[in-house]
Amino acid sequence: PVTVRDLTSLYNYENEVYAVEGNGRTVREALENSSRLYFSCATPQCENTPLTDRNRPGYQFDTAQGVSYELDLTKPVGQR
Repeated sequence: PVTVRDLTSLYNYENEVYAVEGNGRTVREALENSSRLYFSCATPQCENTPLTDRNRPGYQFDTAQGVSYELDLTKPVGQR
């Protein structure tokens, strides 16, 4: 028999989904902040720099469901 305790021991992290109401500016700023924390420099001057911060796991990169957006990593932080 498999218990709930057995199942929860397989994955130590609780998964939670939150709904946050906000306007377009709030969503843009939240996505910009997430990209600032996860992605590194992506300009020709950073040619030998990894695209992502290898110390930050990919599951910590926030996204927005139901929103179409693109990140332009060649632009400065705050304008991506």
